Amino acid sequence: MSDIRLTGKTILVTRPEPECHDTANLIAHHGGIPLLAPVMTIAPPLDPTPLTTALHQLNRYQGVILTSVNGARAFLQFLPAHQPPPPLYAVGEKTAQCLRQAGFSPLVPANPSDSRALAQVLPREDQRSYLLIRAQEGRDELLTLAQQEGFQLDWVVGYRAVAVEKLPLEVVAAWNQQKVDAITFFSARTATLFMQLFQQANLDHHWPLVVVNSEQTAAPLLAAGIPVAAVACQPTVAMVLSALSSVLNP
Repeated sequence: MSDIRLTGKTILVTRPEPECHDTANLIAHHGGIPLLAPVMTIAPPLDPTPLTTALHQLNRYQGVILTSVNGARAFLQFLPAHQPPPPLYAVGEKTAQCLRQAGFSPLVPANPSDSRALAQVLPREDQRSYLLIRAQEGRDELLTLAQQEGFQLDWVVGYRAVAVEKLPLEVVAAWNQQKVDAITFFSARTATLFMQLFQQANLDHHWPLVVVNSEQTAAPLLAAGIPVAAVACQPTVAMVLSALSSVLNP
C-alpha cells in the first residue's frame, strides 16, 4: 500500500460507522482529505429473538456463515457464553479478523471476493446444514447458491442497515462547489442510497471520479448512467484506494 498516493485529494466516504472512520484514517494516511457521508447506520434487529434462538441451537448446524463484519459483531454479541460454535466461515479477511480477535479461527476462501467464493469452501457432504447471519436488507445470492448446490441454509437477521435521512450540509456544500475529487462505494445498496440522497439534496450533476469495490457495486451506478472510473481487483479498502490512486496518478 506504500504506492498509494492521494495527496491533497478530497475523497467522499459513504460507508457506515465504524468502517467510515477506518477508511477515512487510511485515506488521511496516504495524504488524502476524507469527507464523511455515511449513508447508513448499523442497528440491532427489531426483534433479536430469532437470532438468539438460533445461537442457542448451534448444535443443529455444521457451520455458521458470516458475510460481513457487522454480521460477525452480531454473532459475537449474542453468542451464549461458554457455548463453542461449529466451524465459522468468513467472507473475507476483515470479517475473519473480527472473529480472530474474539479467539475464534474462522475459515476464509483462498481468494476472498464474494458469496460465491465463500460457498466454494463449504463442505458438501449429505445433510450439511449451515446458519447464515445477515443484514435485514441482505442480498439473496448465497441463498440461491445453496439451492443450486444442494446444501441447507437457514438465515437470521443479525443487524439492520438503516438509511440516513439526508446528506451532511458540509458534504452538500463541498459537492456543489466541485471540491470533491472522488467518491468510493463498497456495496450496491450504499451506491443506491447515495443516489437517492443525491436527488433529494438536488446536488450539482457533475460527478467526481467514482471507484468501487466490485462489479456488483458498480451495477446500479452504471444503470443510472454514472461512469465508474475503476473497479478494484479485490473488494478491500486497500485495493479500492489503490485503484483510485492509479486513476488519479496515471
